[in-house]
Amino acid sequence: MLEAGYGVGLLDNIVAAPYLRQGLIQSVLPEWLATPKPYFLVLPYRQPMPKKYEAFIQFVVPRLQARLSQSMN
Repeated sequence: MLEAGYGVGLLDNIVAAPYLRQGLIQSVLPEWLATPKPYFLVLPYRQPMPKKYEAFIQFVVPRLQARLSQSMN
């Protein structure tokens, strides 16, 4: 609904950044920031950890970190 021009919302930077860059939404209170929230990967507990989980973590964590640092700029 925000993209359609209806209302005001509070979005994480990682979610809002592409819409802001494209001009689909605009920041109305840029000096007001929400408290940063952590991101978690939730996986079933298994010992030893299956290789597919290790591969997924090695794939997704650096990409998520890069996206988060880009969205903060």
